[in-house]
Amino acid sequence: MQITIVSFLLGLLLIAAPLYLFNYYRVDFLSAALESLLKFVACIFAMAIFVYYVMKIDSVVLNICFFLLMAAITSAATIRRSRLSMQQLFLPVFAGFLGVAFLYAIYLLMVSMHVGRPFDARWLIPMGGVLMGGIMETSIAALQSYYKGIERHRQLYDYLLGNGATPAEASRQFVRRALQKSALPLLKVMPQMVVCVCPVVMWALILGGMPVFSAAALQVLLLVAVFSASVLSVFVVLTIARRFFSQP
Repeated sequence: MQITIVSFLLGLLLIAAPLYLFNYYRVDFLSAALESLLKFVACIFAMAIFVYYVMKIDSVVLNICFFLLMAAITSAATIRRSRLSMQQLFLPVFAGFLGVAFLYAIYLLMVSMHVGRPFDARWLIPMGGVLMGGIMETSIAALQSYYKGIERHRQLYDYLLGNGATPAEASRQFVRRALQKSALPLLKVMPQMVVCVCPVVMWALILGGMPVFSAAALQVLLLVAVFSASVLSVFVVLTIARRFFSQP
């Protein structure tokens, strides 16, 4: 399958129908839609250029460095969207995201997909991107729940510490709520994903040449991995933050 510049531009013509309707019915989305589309295309191609050269060089060291970069960007985006302290939380979030995503990616590639060279760019980079994207979306609410909960109930936290509880014991209920927040988004949307997101990914895999049942199995494995990695990464982040940084 090859997409040329001409075929790509012809494909972009599909946006003409909604833009025409926005303009005809004076829906105030025309400029916003064009701006969002241009930003999206620019970001996609900027990333594509970078990934192209990473895959072309295909060095294990470079691939791991790119994995580290993805973890750093994902960590910063998660903290910023959570409206928490970048200075206090970047290292714990980075360590949690990187460690969990890397272990899960290698496990899936070697154990489930039987990839002989899991550190190759064509395998490691896409798998890491999928896992970190899923972790980021579920971790935002979880981190907010933990730190906002302690902020709102600081007296209770201090009271438990004053009565002999360890920081881990005093923050147990806040950790429990954070773990719930990390799991609930995926649990709620799993039924809808069967008819919305999953078929799109599965059809894309089939278009790429993967057998139908292998594509279905990989979709299930990715969803399970994202769910598990989301919960575990939040636990790792909070454990590191409590133990090594000033925040509880």
